[in-house]
Amino acid sequence: MSKKSAPIPIHSLGTAQSDIHLRPLRDYAAPRPSLESAHSDSYYIFIFQQTGESRLMVDFATVTLNGSCIYFIAPGQVHHFISSNDTSGWILAAEPLSIDKNYLDILEREYGQQKPVETDQSGYNKFEGYLKSLFNLLSENTVGSLQASLLFHSVSVCAGLFTSILPNAEDHRLPSRQVYLFQQFQVLLRKHFRNEKRPSGYADLLHVSPSYLNECVKTTSGRPVSYWIQQQAVLEAKRLLAYSRLAVKEIAYQLGYADDTYFMRLFKKSTGISPATFRKHTANSPAFT
Repeated sequence: MSKKSAPIPIHSLGTAQSDIHLRPLRDYAAPRPSLESAHSDSYYIFIFQQTGESRLMVDFATVTLNGSCIYFIAPGQVHHFISSNDTSGWILAAEPLSIDKNYLDILEREYGQQKPVETDQSGYNKFEGYLKSLFNLLSENTVGSLQASLLFHSVSVCAGLFTSILPNAEDHRLPSRQVYLFQQFQVLLRKHFRNEKRPSGYADLLHVSPSYLNECVKTTSGRPVSYWIQQQAVLEAKRLLAYSRLAVKEIAYQLGYADDTYFMRLFKKSTGISPATFRKHTANSPAFT
């Protein structure tokens, strides 16, 4: 399977209820060539696995789902199924606008570090019941404002069930000012990293001074603002190196670096290997072929 010459595809939902999609997990996990199926989405994916084992690649980390558990994939994360063995369950896709803001705040906190979470019998029964009800509701194919409202709230309830058992959901305290600014910085970074490389640019967007933003980010994460800007660019570079045939110079340009030599130095400093070596490694890895 040859790599695509275009950048990684971004999928959007295209069902009759344009911001909701639900189907059995076994359909989604059906074997497909990984390079053909690797993509990112404009929406959240919530996975409720009831039985079996699934292995996914999510932004270059292998994620294994064993038995009854939940997992979510955030918008923008590049992913594909590596393998699936006797799995059953459900996969729910929902645009962020369909999810209550309180739940979105928790999901944002988990971005990039989410882990599978086991479900006990009580959780299993709740997920199964709510998702089956939502599936039946979607199957009715009726149109109207009341139906749309019912679907919207049903999806939000399901999203709430997922977030309620995530590690960060147990802490109901409002985040400190420093944590809040770090979270908002991360959201803005994912939107603007191609065009904005200056820490002061993010400080302006957040209406704080560069020194205060740097203090908040460093206190919360242990790293300065400049580190996270570089890491976001390197992550996107990895995605393009692994899943496209764009030349390194083209990738550097897409990521906002006019000097591809500087970009290559930055990539090697961050990863320990050159972009070409990284591409070769992924091309020869069973998880990518």
